[in-house]
Amino acid sequence: MLEELLEIVRKQVTRDDIRVLTDTVTVIGCNIMEIDIHSRMSISPIISKEEIKKQFIKKFEESRRLGWSVTRSWIIANLFVEGVENVELIEPKEDVVVLGNECAVLGHVKLDRI
Repeated sequence: MLEELLEIVRKQVTRDDIRVLTDTVTVIGCNIMEIDIHSRMSISPIISKEEIKKQFIKKFEESRRLGWSVTRSWIIANLFVEGVENVELIEPKEDVVVLGNECAVLGHVKLDRI
C-alpha cells in the first residue's frame, strides 16, 4: 500500500502542468483510530434500530476526514433521527480527539432499546 501511495503522489507532482522546484513533499501514513459506539435509546415504532444504525454510519462516513475529532455531542445529535425520543451515550465516555495525521473509523456500533 505504501508503494502505491508513493506512486500516486509521484505521478501527481511530476505532471507536465506542475513544476515542483523548491518544494519538498513528505508523505506519511495515516494512523487509524477505531471508535466503538454504544448507546441506549428510546425509539418510537416508526423506525428500527437497524435503520438508525444505517443512517448514523452514512453520516459518519460523510463526515470523517483527517483530523476530525468525534465529539459526544456530534454522536448524540446524529443518532437523533426521526423516531428517536431519547439517547443515552454509553461509549465513548469522552470526546475522541483525532490529530491531523489520524482518521477516525467506526468499530462496533451497538444500539440498545430502553
